[in-house]
Amino acid sequence: MTDFDVEVFYDGDCPLCTREVRLLRRLDKRKRILFVDIADEGFARTSVGVTWEALMDRIHARLPDGTIVEGVEVFRRLYTAVGFGSLVALTRLPGVAQLLDLGYRWFAKNRPRLTGRCADRACELHSRPMRAEVRQLINEPTVIIEFGADAAAWHNISDPVMGGISSGEMVAEDGLGVFKGVVSLEHSGGFASVRTAEGHYDLSGYDGLTVRVRGDGKRYGLRLRTSEASVGVNYQVDFRPAPGAWLDIRLSFACFQPLFRGRLVAGHPPLDPANIKTFGLIIADRQEGPFRLELASIAGHRES
Repeated sequence: MTDFDVEVFYDGDCPLCTREVRLLRRLDKRKRILFVDIADEGFARTSVGVTWEALMDRIHARLPDGTIVEGVEVFRRLYTAVGFGSLVALTRLPGVAQLLDLGYRWFAKNRPRLTGRCADRACELHSRPMRAEVRQLINEPTVIIEFGADAAAWHNISDPVMGGISSGEMVAEDGLGVFKGVVSLEHSGGFASVRTAEGHYDLSGYDGLTVRVRGDGKRYGLRLRTSEASVGVNYQVDFRPAPGAWLDIRLSFACFQPLFRGRLVAGHPPLDPANIKTFGLIIADRQEGPFRLELASIAGHRES
């Protein structure tokens, strides 16, 4: 049994939305819903695999298997999770389902006006400053690593080095790189990773990296090492692409955090993009079982 039935992404700046969230929190006696406020400064948009505009335009939720649902289906999942499954079944009846979909589309379109966030005939829904990783790009990303050609340059660093039995590798398949293997929790293991050979990448002309991937719904970390980092310290940012679809995931350099064996290193200098030595990928956090992440490229991007 998973820890939750549905993870909902809601706009905490929307009064109507937060009112319903408060109701659902009271009804959720078994704690089967994860509530994520996308208006919170700490929200990592790149972990969802859905554009900022889409998250703001329509409510979205993620199921335990990584599937993303939106609109009325989100409310069906939420109210089923709090025990109203028999009533929710009625919303799937012919005619009722179509009516609800039409009603929600009208509400979503007019939500900013209904909640008092439009003025002078100009909607302010998207006007507030966005965090760096979701700002509009002003230049096309420049490819740094193309996995079809560079997959062989990645070597395995998994938990057998610490006594575990997990396996992971980067292989070339049909012009892509595929990070795949099996995570095992036996013998105190639980992670698999790969890393490039050491080189030198001056990425000071970019604000972040765009990773083109097709995932399996599991969470991965992109890791960077620099000449300034202490031995064993990686700068890492996590992402969790929805399964089955190719996505361009934008990761701001400002979001990479210094980690040593999965723990934050307090007081460590921030990432210096001018001194990148290696790129790496990791799957950890007790995500037991087989995994598969397909990669086309890692590119540098600039933001407005």
